[in-house]
Amino acid sequence: MRVLKIAVIMLAGLLAGCGSAGPKSVVKNGSLAPEFLDTSIDKEYLWVRGLGAAGEKYADATQRRIMSREAAIANAQLRATEYLNGAAVNSKTRVENGVTDDQQLLVTVNAAVAHAEVVSAEYTKDDGCAVVVRLKLSEINRGGIIVKPE
Repeated sequence: MRVLKIAVIMLAGLLAGCGSAGPKSVVKNGSLAPEFLDTSIDKEYLWVRGLGAAGEKYADATQRRIMSREAAIANAQLRATEYLNGAAVNSKTRVENGVTDDQQLLVTVNAAVAHAEVVSAEYTKDDGCAVVVRLKLSEINRGGIIVKPE
């Protein structure tokens, strides 16, 4: 019986270790956690989180979830290209009477993401979505961008 308990504990530890790669869950009690990790690198993958929400025009929960998931995937791809290639940032701020009256920020990224794999998607109670996408470092390096684990 003791051997069986030890085997079960070891198996649970192995399974927990397998699922520990990449960013952890960001949805807590149906809402986004106050703090979380967006991007990380391990020996094999670049891990990127994307967040998305659907517009108010989608009355059906299924439509909202589909649209928020697609927005989250696009956001993750944007974050991956920003991480790998950088981004051009242009901003314009207007101050009137010592108070910021208007601020515009334009981020431009011109790059491609290939072989990105969505490994998890989780939804908030208002049908927002958080996805985790991973890109294999060997595929990125093959494309001419050298990425080393942190």
